Amino acid sequence: MKRYKKDLFHIALALIFSFSLLIGCVQNPENISNEINTPTTDSLIAALQDEDPQVRVEAAKSLGEKEIVDAVQPLIAALKDNNLSVRWAARDALVKIGVSAVDPLIAALQDSDEDTRELVEEILVKIGEPAVEPLIEVLQGNSESLVRRYIVGALGEIGDARAVDVLIVVLQNDEDSLVQDFAMSALQKIGEPAIEPLIIALQDEDPNVRGYAAQALGGMAGDFFSGFRGKGLEQAVEPLINALQDEYPSVRGCAAQALEKIAAMPMTMQTLELAVEPLIAALQDEDPEVRGYAAQALGQIGDKYAIEPLIAALRDEDLDVQNMAAGALGMIGAPAVEPLIVVLQDGDSHIRKEVAYALAQIEDTRAEEYLMKILQDEDLEAVAGAYQFFIEKGESGSEATLIKTLNQYGEEGMATAFLNCGNDLLVNAGKEWATTHGYSIIGSGYGGYSTWGGSQ
Repeated sequence: MKRYKKDLFHIALALIFSFSLLIGCVQNPENISNEINTPTTDSLIAALQDEDPQVRVEAAKSLGEKEIVDAVQPLIAALKDNNLSVRWAARDALVKIGVSAVDPLIAALQDSDEDTRELVEEILVKIGEPAVEPLIEVLQGNSESLVRRYIVGALGEIGDARAVDVLIVVLQNDEDSLVQDFAMSALQKIGEPAIEPLIIALQDEDPNVRGYAAQALGGMAGDFFSGFRGKGLEQAVEPLINALQDEYPSVRGCAAQALEKIAAMPMTMQTLELAVEPLIAALQDEDPEVRGYAAQALGQIGDKYAIEPLIAALRDEDLDVQNMAAGALGMIGAPAVEPLIVVLQDGDSHIRKEVAYALAQIEDTRAEEYLMKILQDEDLEAVAGAYQFFIEKGESGSEATLIKTLNQYGEEGMATAFLNCGNDLLVNAGKEWATTHGYSIIGSGYGGYSTWGGSQ
């Protein structure tokens, strides 16, 4: 049926073309060569208003294939068509027309309809490099915040190094914080060409700019969708270490978070070792966010000299910092096992859960053996820290101890894990605990949770 409609459409266009050409020949035969293309173009543009959406789709496709510049504005208007296929056909046509459509498309970023603006941005991104210079020119002179946001977003998606300088200016000077956020993300997506300018921005007099710069550098390491894998970020390590001394906690937190992300990337240990002592010092920072990110960064680096400071951080007054320190010790792995066991043997009641949790993250026979010992000894507080480990072990007869642990040290996460582990005794215990404590916990069919005996 669709093919039939297409054929009718092309036949209709041919008839219109032939009729118009015939009239032109009769009225003005000497201008036949000048008039020969006009009816086809005009008819295609007119067909964008046809009541049949399939006709509108075919018209848009034909205009795009012919790269008809005169059709740019009608095609932009078609981006608001009530039919999705027509909108997509108009989008694809404008991409094919390319650079000639850029200026009108940039103007269309002021459209009142958000969906249209987003479609226009998508088209500019697909046009790519030819759109960069016009976008930069408009960005430098446009006072509309909304337009600047879309332009900055498009420049980031295109990823052209020519945009770095203007995006740094936007990061430093734009009065709209959302535009600054977009500039930070755009620089992050551009990647390596933006590293040096962002390092310079770490010295900016505005603490917000310094924070943005640190976030962008860290984001490059953590962005697994752009294809950027940390190339060139070694040079950012030392400046970010220096930023750990910034007078503003927000900047210090961004720097610590960036170092944590960079430390997760393949990099020479010599470069990362520079950060160990400053990060250990940051575990004493007045801001808990800085302390937490410092702990995570130390875990990613995996230096054994961080073990004792991280064990001390298990006593931090902030629960999130405790958890991050425990996770960091787990990341360090085997070198942390004996020190963690010593802490449990010393009977420090304040951090038993956190220490057991850290041990449970380490694949090491010593850690496993000691965890099984605390289960046999019914050291319930320590068991509470490693309950997921014990669920996965699925030790026959251990259910009673785990249920005691839930009743004495339980919280919603533990009850949810019990409810979804697949062991009937623990499932019932989880339901009873939830009912007693006023929680409504729904089973998920075991997806995403530790299952009973799953590690065997």
